[in-house]
Amino acid sequence: MEATEKVEKAAKRMLPEFSALGFMMSLIIAQLYYYVNFQGEGFSREIALAYIIIPVALLAYYSMDHQLYGRKVTLDKFPLTRTIFHGLIGFMVTWVFMLWVYGYLLGVQFSEIPATAVWGTVLTQVLFVACSEELAFRYIVPAYLKEKFPRAKFIPYLLAAASFAFFHSAAYDGNYRSMGLAFLVGLVWLFLYNIKLDGHKLGLGFTIGSHAAYNLTLVGVLSGGISLISGGI
Repeated sequence: MEATEKVEKAAKRMLPEFSALGFMMSLIIAQLYYYVNFQGEGFSREIALAYIIIPVALLAYYSMDHQLYGRKVTLDKFPLTRTIFHGLIGFMVTWVFMLWVYGYLLGVQFSEIPATAVWGTVLTQVLFVACSEELAFRYIVPAYLKEKFPRAKFIPYLLAAASFAFFHSAAYDGNYRSMGLAFLVGLVWLFLYNIKLDGHKLGLGFTIGSHAAYNLTLVGVLSGGISLISGGI
């Protein structure tokens, strides 16, 4: 009986480590597949599955009642109505910021997108990319890292932002400037996630809305880049 209890306790201690290792391995595999097989035609089925499976698996894992280094891992809880409200705020604030700061002050040239691809891009960016990445990199990964490094105030956020930047390494073709920007944006979203409005964190809703507006502005959907000419660019 004692031997069984010892095995169970050892398994509980090791499970979080395997979870974190599995997450990082999934990121690496996704990047390698992207480099080898991506042809510029959009998300491959495997990459799409990676976007879905990683956050769902992590969310399921952290919903379990288990102990990590003597503490129960907890996730923030956000009511649906407040999440939607904060999401709309994040979307509008980021959209205005992108047009004013990126477009007007910095002179960034946003992309163009054919009209036939607008709705598919909107659905992909809002329901697929923004939700999956925010679940993983602003919601679950920091929760694990804060338990992993309970005395380090900034390390969990730096590591979460670094994993977010690495996740985009293939999409940016290993461009260090783009990855550096992704790192900084990841830190900003982590900071905004924890800001409180009326006593409640802006949280996941705000960062999902902000992430969606950021991407949709860059690709031209929200920045006047919709082209009525059929075909790709």
